Amino acid sequence: MNSHAGSHLVEDKVVCPHCWHNFYGDDAWHISQHPELFGDDVLGENQRRRFAPNEAQRDRDGNVLDAKGWRVVDRACPRCHLQLPPELLTVRPWFISIVGAGRCGKTYFLTSMLHELRKESAAFNYAFDLADSHDVCTYVDYVNRLFFPEDASELTWLEKTREDTLINEVFLDGTRVRLPKPFIFYLRPIDSGKRMPQGSRSQRRSVVLYDNPGEAFEFQFDRHVATDRHTQHLAESDAVLFVFDPLLDPNARRRLKEDSLVPQDPQLARLNFHRQEHILSAVVNRIRRHRKLIDGTRITVPLAVCVQKCDVWNRLVPHGHVIDHTSVVNLRDHGIAALDTEEINAISLLVRSLLQDICPEFVATAEANFATVRYFPVSAIGTSPQVDGDHLKVRPDDIKPYRVSHPVLWLLYRWGLIFRATRRSENPRSLPVVQIKEVTHDRIHVVLPAGLMVSLDREYAGSSVVDPYSGESLWIPKIESQAAINEPPAPSPIQPPEDLRLTLDDAKAPISRRKRRWFGSR
Repeated sequence: MNSHAGSHLVEDKVVCPHCWHNFYGDDAWHISQHPELFGDDVLGENQRRRFAPNEAQRDRDGNVLDAKGWRVVDRACPRCHLQLPPELLTVRPWFISIVGAGRCGKTYFLTSMLHELRKESAAFNYAFDLADSHDVCTYVDYVNRLFFPEDASELTWLEKTREDTLINEVFLDGTRVRLPKPFIFYLRPIDSGKRMPQGSRSQRRSVVLYDNPGEAFEFQFDRHVATDRHTQHLAESDAVLFVFDPLLDPNARRRLKEDSLVPQDPQLARLNFHRQEHILSAVVNRIRRHRKLIDGTRITVPLAVCVQKCDVWNRLVPHGHVIDHTSVVNLRDHGIAALDTEEINAISLLVRSLLQDICPEFVATAEANFATVRYFPVSAIGTSPQVDGDHLKVRPDDIKPYRVSHPVLWLLYRWGLIFRATRRSENPRSLPVVQIKEVTHDRIHVVLPAGLMVSLDREYAGSSVVDPYSGESLWIPKIESQAAINEPPAPSPIQPPEDLRLTLDDAKAPISRRKRRWFGSR
């Protein structure tokens, strides 16, 4: 039992989303409110003065007062002195790192993804709110420019993320240090009377996201490692979202230009190329370095590969016609939405086959280093931009985001916060059964009808997929008991998600129509 046991704050330590310092919530500093109390030894002369809890004065009601007697509300990290939303002082947030090469569209993707999540979360009985954070203005500016301009018929654009755009500079131990600005949101249940997964809580849960410029993951960037801590959040990340842009890959660009049915997007005319597998290798190296993973085992945090601009490249996906606009199932009988994770897995396998064709080095690096990998077809704007001077711009009226929320919805399912949709019976459509060649503690090795072996994580067991080589629907059977496997089970940091079992109304429906055939039934 620690000295903080009598406090209204939790006894467990919390994590600062700015500098990742671990501390007890009661030890957070206070931020002065009086306009004359400026100047801080960590943040500089232009920032409001911070003071420690043992320096605080209180009025008769117990409110903290600054040196001028003004009531204090905001708190700050005791190390970097940057402001912290109050919820982060009670419960550790979920950390999500967004990474990718320069000019892959990370800023557009992040803005569109958060905008769509705020709209769609109500179907899952959640409000996805902006946190009480001093850094929120950056996100608000992005989303207003893209989705809420004064004139939606006028062309607009988001500037490329510069190193100094999303950076806070502080003095730590007498040295100026650059820290990434986090995007902080609250996830809070709306209706306490609705049935919710056991992993969800009645209180708010915070989600912290980081957007880094692509240059932060270039190999030569390590020369700044002493003072630039852009990517240190990877030490705390609960998930990594890699934004992969096929239009930066020379093989994909060549195939797109050769396909006469593909609209000639102006992005194809730009001479921007990136070895995106090198960026992923840099991400892997930083995760292993920060977490001291030197034994070569797979990283347990999930990797979601968000393959951008699918409105341009979707014709390249083998049998991609089965992919529709959403994997969210609205369950009328339950009054809540669920995520069709079986469809997520099947689509991932199709997109994986495209990346395996155009950039096999990327797929190999991803699956050799991460225990769980999913490939998501996404489009931040869902339309081709227009050339306007030196920039590519888009009309807000034309924006139609496509599946951008699905990577985070998949993570919320894995964290036990939303339901997934499952069927009552094994192989309900009586599909051909895939042969399982080998099972390990975290993988299953299956043989497709064409004789090709594919290694998948064990979440694919007991579900249907589409063979990316033949287009045939196949069933991957459930794995026998763990006792049949010689290796021990992999440790899991999350509680197994709950399911809502459903009856498949039309057992022969193809995967792209399946969600419209399901109705809640216990």
